[in-house]
Amino acid sequence: MIAGNATLETLVGLGGLTSVGGFVRITENPALTSLEGLERITRIGGGLLIAQNPVLASPAGLAGVLTAPEAPDNIGVTAGRHLVVQDNPRLTGCQIFRPFVQNPEPPGTVEICRNGAGCEAPALADGEDDEVDVPDLSDLPLPGGDEPLQFLAADRNVTDRFGTSVALANRVAVIGSPGDDDNVLGSGSVYVYEKPARGTWVAATQTAKLYAATPSTSEGFGSVVAATDDVIVVGALVFVVGGRFVTGGLVHVFERQADGTWAEATQLRASDWEEDDVYGEVVAVSGNVIAVGARLDDDQATDAGAVYVYEKPEGSTWAKATETKLTAPDGVSDQYFGVAVAVSGNVLAVGASQDSERGALAGAAYVFEKPEGGTWAEASVTKLTAPAPAPGTFFGGAVGVSGNVLVVGADREDDLDAGLDAGA
Repeated sequence: MIAGNATLETLVGLGGLTSVGGFVRITENPALTSLEGLERITRIGGGLLIAQNPVLASPAGLAGVLTAPEAPDNIGVTAGRHLVVQDNPRLTGCQIFRPFVQNPEPPGTVEICRNGAGCEAPALADGEDDEVDVPDLSDLPLPGGDEPLQFLAADRNVTDRFGTSVALANRVAVIGSPGDDDNVLGSGSVYVYEKPARGTWVAATQTAKLYAATPSTSEGFGSVVAATDDVIVVGALVFVVGGRFVTGGLVHVFERQADGTWAEATQLRASDWEEDDVYGEVVAVSGNVIAVGARLDDDQATDAGAVYVYEKPEGSTWAKATETKLTAPDGVSDQYFGVAVAVSGNVLAVGASQDSERGALAGAAYVFEKPEGGTWAEASVTKLTAPAPAPGTFFGGAVGVSGNVLVVGADREDDLDAGLDAGA
């Protein structure tokens, strides 16, 4: 991967390469003007991505792999024919991509768009003006066949803890780096990666790096994240009050702007915030709803827990979101209601991993369903326990919900075959 190199102008240092077994990714190199240095490459096993290189002028350095008689078979020979060339505004001389445009059928896909003059797929199809039928890229396999795609921050450093938290939406991947020191020591950051509208994660690029509006030392911004394609929610578990570090957290809400950039819309903090409630330890978002867990809230009893639900009015802003505080209808001490949260539309799932109704620390999950046209305060509540509850299973330690499907984790469940704390 050749990505995010601020001063790299050419690739002459790679002149000894003749074959690459994996996926070649040349992205986000602001000074790269030429692919000189890659001329000897005649085979790329996993596919090729050239994207977001603002001053790259020519692809001629790849002539060896692009112009041979069997050119379409020289790229992606082990993972399908994948060629993505996009968002290089000065790139011209793209005729060497013509064999790929003329033969875009699966296996493999071709995407050549938003480049310089004449460097668009339609212009390369035998000179005809009709648009080339480029396949839908949504099912494009990952580079290297079954190998997972890996995101690595170009500026990651010691103790940044990049990858502490992750969230995935349709086109947006968000990765927390709570140890990042860009602003002050341990203030944290969040990286945003986006895939093209017709592309896949193979073609994803970093589009933003987010910070707290007022970063604090050891804040841990990015410890938890949640995302949709238009909203990113970030938890920061430590912040400064009166010059003193306190736990309890703030939740930052970022919203996509009309120009595609991200801006902080507001910061959420419980109206009855108290230190050590661990407010913001878990977050979830769906549409106009954000849920924030506070598993050590003491309103009902010591560490009984709570969840705060914020709903943005239609046509309004997150700064005007209404807050509803939810607790377990049978809340008791040390229940940890709010240790996990998930939301999908009008359905909110809440874990209470230390609920002991069906056995000490057997755990439970609560499902809140808001009535159409109603409020979260009016939501119906259903309590769920494991089909065969047992002490110490911590059912509800993790929850997920999508539509009418709910999943609940029990990471300490024992199994006769798998053994102690095998989980389920």
